[in-house]
Amino acid sequence: LTSDKLGNCRIWQLGQNAGGEKLQNPNFLWQSDSARCFSAIFDAEGECVFTVGQQGRLTKWHVESADSNILLSREQPTEEQVDGKWQQSAYISALFLDEDRELVVVAIDGLYFIDRESGATEFLHHYQDGMRMEFLATPQNDSTAFFVSSSPLLEPSKQATSFASKIQRWDARSRSHQTIFASGPNCSINDLSCSPSGSLLAAVVEDRKTRLKQLLLIQPESGKVIREFPAANGTKPRFTHDGGRLVYGAQRNLYSIDLEGNSDRTNNNAHQNSQVGLAISCDDRWLATCDERVIRIWHLDTLEPHATLLGHQALITSLEFSRDGRTLFSGSIDGTVKAWGVQTGQSLLDLHRGSSPIIRITISQDGNQLAVLEDYATVRVYYVGRD
Repeated sequence: LTSDKLGNCRIWQLGQNAGGEKLQNPNFLWQSDSARCFSAIFDAEGECVFTVGQQGRLTKWHVESADSNILLSREQPTEEQVDGKWQQSAYISALFLDEDRELVVVAIDGLYFIDRESGATEFLHHYQDGMRMEFLATPQNDSTAFFVSSSPLLEPSKQATSFASKIQRWDARSRSHQTIFASGPNCSINDLSCSPSGSLLAAVVEDRKTRLKQLLLIQPESGKVIREFPAANGTKPRFTHDGGRLVYGAQRNLYSIDLEGNSDRTNNNAHQNSQVGLAISCDDRWLATCDERVIRIWHLDTLEPHATLLGHQALITSLEFSRDGRTLFSGSIDGTVKAWGVQTGQSLLDLHRGSSPIIRITISQDGNQLAVLEDYATVRVYYVGRD
């Protein structure tokens, strides 16, 4: 399914080759000058598509007939005060299928369960005047998800003078929710990462007044903060694949936190400029970081430098290791995607060269295909398998 800025949604049939083949008469689903489709998901059988429009309508479409019916409608968000309480009208921001392939909708006022056949709505969880900011599932347990919500704090004058953020856990099986951590007044949670087992959360908390940041390690079961670390503008914290370490970059410094012992490591002035990207190889042997135009590869266990990679002419936006850890891919605003030999540190080839900036690259689970997002408008898929 694709959509354009005017809300035109179409179904396409993918060909057997690397590209897609346009149907002679693609199914025309929906058109509205002001209802851009920004989220869509197919059901398990591929017979129906669920779309969310800019005006807050959740619509079910039948792929073959293009028949449709609206399952849930939420207007654009507006702020108002009723009986001294801060209220916001609900709108839909995301949707997904849980492990039982049932439809769950994330709206600004909470979570909803939607019966895919009848459209019956069940209200799962109210945010208590909060706005969903981030939603993520633990890699090894897709029935549990952690999300961040923020709420305005009201003074007696009924004016919102500050905001507080909290981390909440939602269980898809029992459809229950629990607040596991709340930040203080005027503090926001800017980043949230989850360990592979789901036993630890890493949250970057910023004081809105002082602009100081801290990285907190939180146990989801108890909500207890077990360790605190200095943080600053830099990379998103990443857990290693075995869950033994937490790695992040803060301005010019690089940190590797030992979660099972006391062998924390720091490399001060790892880059001349503030770091913007980080990647970890699947075997947890190599770490790659980048600032604006320079990529560095490190031995992850020691943070000793291995290689410096030069070649991009503008800001580097994304890094990805191949599944065997022998190749590093990088994307840049300069419109190129480069492949580098990890052992040698040498440039292997320019996988892609264009005039539009590269926003993100990501590799498939089998390691054979690399997807490239170009200028928020085009996705290109390259075969990168070694056979």
